[in-house]
Parts: sequence; structure tokens; C-alpha cells
Amino acid sequence: MAQAKGSSAKVVAGFENAYKAGAGAKGTVMPRVSISAGASRTLNTSSVITGSRSPSAPSAGNTDYSGNIVVPVDAQTFPIWLIALFGLPATSADGDNYKHVFTPSDTQPSIWVEKQFPEVTSYMLGYGIKASSLALSVSSEGEVTADIGLMGAGETSNAAAAVAAPTVLASQQFQNFQATIKMDDGALSNRITEFSLNLDCGLDGDSFCVGGGGERGSLAEGILGISGNITALFTDKTLLQKGADNATVSFAVEYVLGATKLLIELTEAKINRASPSIEGPKGIKESYSFQGFASNPSSDAIRVSVTNDVETYSLT
Repeated sequence: MAQAKGSSAKVVAGFENAYKAGAGAKGTVMPRVSISAGASRTLNTSSVITGSRSPSAPSAGNTDYSGNIVVPVDAQTFPIWLIALFGLPATSADGDNYKHVFTPSDTQPSIWVEKQFPEVTSYMLGYGIKASSLALSVSSEGEVTADIGLMGAGETSNAAAAVAAPTVLASQQFQNFQATIKMDDGALSNRITEFSLNLDCGLDGDSFCVGGGGERGSLAEGILGISGNITALFTDKTLLQKGADNATVSFAVEYVLGATKLLIELTEAKINRASPSIEGPKGIKESYSFQGFASNPSSDAIRVSVTNDVETYSLT
């Protein structure tokens, strides 16, 4: 029998009608760099003594669906992951394209994710899944990818795909050289060497219930954690002073590919105080961490806008 290959394996995902409902009639082929997400179950060593040195049979632990998927940050399929993180966007026409604005909602939709291995006719369908985190890094070159954490209820192994003909979207991938970074509406791109953003959805994964078959009975959302790091050439005191003053700033990262755009905005953030170090004779860099927040509960701490050729996104 032929060995399963990563080159022919596919990842298909869609939204559930209800938590743990599994696959519906619609799914989308999701481009990826890698995926580690899947179900695992521990074996608990028995404490039973039977009168010999032979151990007793272990007991089954809870099922933990968790892991990550690394995906390209593109204009068409990446918004599906944004829906998993934030909920459906507000969409409006923008010339010949459409602008989709994502802001945090009180709840996140649950999704299903299927790993397809056609060589061994194995289709691993994860269900009751929510996006638990997002990590994205901006540098001076290369393709842009995002590391998305997943947490879910369980997984089944099937002999056929859940959706026979999943949707395949075009994929206009953004690249790092197209990025602009701003702080308080002023460009920083000519001195920033790396900018990273981390989003933690605060999901409550400790929700295993008696009679639930060892699966999570719910995935309640918590407070968002918004943080990141900045590394820059030490050419002026702007960042240094913002940290020293404990000043509130805003950040914006924008990718532009013609009329296709991705804009990530942190409406309020604070930079930690840090002093640049001298590590040798070469040029000096400065590094800081930051945390995003919203001083007004009715405001959005983070906002992501995507302009593309997709008219609408839906959960069905």
C-alpha cells in the first residue's frame, strides 16, 4: 500500500451548524504550510495491584483535540480563519471589490477540520473546534504566514470525505515586502526589522464533563489577549520615549497588492520600557514588547480589514 504524502494531502474546513455538529454540506479547501492539530488520548497507568508484578490495564483519559495550523496570509482564504477568530465581518462594496471588516464578537463560531489522506483512504474529521490563538510576524522579506491554534472536542476517522466537492478559492498571497507599519499614523517601516502580533482567545479548554465520552462539552470564550514584539534600528528616541512615558499608542500593519489589501489595526496599545543594549561594534537595535487594549468597553481593541474580490462570507 502506498504511503500517505503531504503533497497530496488536503485540509478542508467549514463551519458547524451547532457545537460538535460536525461537517455540513459546504466546505472549503484550505491552503496550509503545515498542520499538527488532531485528537489525542492519554493512557492513565493503573494503580491496581493484583498479587503479581504484572501491571493492570491502563484506563483511557480524555480526548484532547488541539494543535496548530500554519496558513498563508492571503486575500481569499485567510478571511475564513478570521471568521473563526472574530465572527462574520461587516461587508461593503469598495469599487469593484468588497471590504470585509472583522472585529471581536462575544462568541466564536465552531468549525470542523478534515485532514484528507487519499493514498490510504483516511479522512480525519475534527469537530467542535474553535480558533484559540493567532500568531503573525512581519519582517523585511518572504511570504506571510499565520500560525493559528485550534482547540476542539473530538475527531473521527472515515473512509470518505465529508464534502464531495469542496469550494476552491483563488489565493492571492501577501508578501512581506508589501507591508507598511505605522504607529500613531506615522510610518515606522523604514526602521522596523520585525513586528510580531499574538492573539489569545482565552478559550476555556477545561470543560470535560461526566457522560461526555471524554470530550469537551463546551469551549467558552474569555478575555482576548493582544500582545506582540517590535525590533527596530535605533535611529531615534520615539519608541524609547513612548515606553518610558507609558504612553498609549496605536499600531497599523497594512499589506497592499493592487486593489487587494489587508489592514490590521490595534486601536490602543502600550509599549514596555526597555533600554537598548550594546552587543558589539555593529549597528544598535532596540526591542520592545507591547500589549493591546480598549479603554472603552464599547470599543474594539483590534480591527482587521480585508479588501478582495469575494462578495460575501457566510457560515453556511
